[in-house]
Amino acid sequence: MRALGALYMRLVGTAQDIYSYLEPLYYDYRRIKMRNMSGSVDISHMDEFIDELLHSERSCNVILPFLPKRWVLEDNGVLEKQIGRAHV
Repeated sequence: MRALGALYMRLVGTAQDIYSYLEPLYYDYRRIKMRNMSGSVDISHMDEFIDELLHSERSCNVILPFLPKRWVLEDNGVLEKQIGRAHV
């Protein structure tokens, strides 16, 4: 249910909401089952799924809306700067 909520937030949320709600899920290491294109099931982890949502153009065979990089939002004052993370 958490993965479905995260995907929905990524599809309809604002950039500020997406980073605010999804980044804490990096600390959720539970296993999740994901069906791939061939129909077989792969085991993944919630933090890997969140990383895919935040950094990929496509997830679960759905093209995701454009999401600005976190450092751009930090430089514009929309998000607070994270300590210890350099933007690449």
